[in-house]
Amino acid sequence: MPNLFTSPTPTTDVAPPATPVKVTTALVWLTTGAIFCQAIIAGQFVSQDGKDGWITVHGVVADASWVLSLVTAGYAFLTLRRHFPVLVRLAAVLFAVTLLQTGIGHLITEAGVDWLIAVHVPLAFVVFAVAGYLSVWSLRVRHQLNTGHLEHAAKVGVVPNADVHDVVRPTPHQSGSRSTDEVGHAERRRE
Repeated sequence: MPNLFTSPTPTTDVAPPATPVKVTTALVWLTTGAIFCQAIIAGQFVSQDGKDGWITVHGVVADASWVLSLVTAGYAFLTLRRHFPVLVRLAAVLFAVTLLQTGIGHLITEAGVDWLIAVHVPLAFVVFAVAGYLSVWSLRVRHQLNTGHLEHAAKVGVVPNADVHDVVRPTPHQSGSRSTDEVGHAERRRE
């Protein structure tokens, strides 16, 4: 039985299957869309008349958000944990903070614990940050899939750089004793 608490080493000998990458990308974007809708909906009921309907919608979308984040984390764990362990961890973090955020929101609206608004609003920024990071990650991996980089990286035994820090600030990635730059130079010399 595999140890679920030890992070697996990223697989470099086999490219991740296209379908799980595409499905995970769609789930990440669907989850992020629901989370970003929360801000728009919240803006509709702050200091407005007739806010009860918007508060109900806000709660329903919050429930949909944590369910979507759970589905995303579960699917990523089952299909891509060997290829992108950072994705699985971040998806799990997104689920945890989204569930916490939803629970706090329900305490505010249903139990009248208004002092939790001071926690609920700043926590929304954490949820947005994690969702945004995962969204950029999914775009990067999808691009790598479409351009054949994931298959090429597997063929030469290099871990594909799909993390956001590699997108924003590309760095040579070490896989064993060869960086991706060295592999690229070696490939060009063979041609």
